[in-house]
Amino acid sequence: MGNSSYDVGHLLSCSGGVGNAGCIGCICVNPTTSVPRGKRSEWSATYRNTPEGRDYDIDVVSHEMGHQLGANHTFLYKVEGRRANIEPGTGSTIMGYAGVATHSTLNIQEHVDNYYSVNTITQIQSVLANKTCSRNSPIFNENIQLKNIASVYHLLTFNVGDRKLDRKIMIE
Repeated sequence: MGNSSYDVGHLLSCSGGVGNAGCIGCICVNPTTSVPRGKRSEWSATYRNTPEGRDYDIDVVSHEMGHQLGANHTFLYKVEGRRANIEPGTGSTIMGYAGVATHSTLNIQEHVDNYYSVNTITQIQSVLANKTCSRNSPIFNENIQLKNIASVYHLLTFNVGDRKLDRKIMIE
């Protein structure tokens, strides 16, 4: 699959840990020498045999995809210098690390809430406003496709966009 076939790539796995943000805001960035992985740099995994359920979908996949779309961490227990750290302790929204601190007093709750903070949404909107993706897909794809490729992984293809229909993103 060539770079012009997709705007963001994300590997879903059932082994190897939780995830890795290869870059922040790398949607629509084709791999180059200076950005070797670009838009295909993210992965989300689980320690369980099946990558499924709320813990995986929200705490891991939505978090890592947030990075791809331009979001930084929101927790205050470890300040990263990007002015995005606004939530006490390990945080509570998708871009936080709820429940992961070894010192339990830093954990506000066990799992993240099912939403991005206003700060995160602002970061993502800022990144998307400055992107020009090469795909010209329709905003709605009524035929979501799930393909089992060589019994190894699944490819889920769907399109998303904003309400004004002027920004479209294809996710594979």
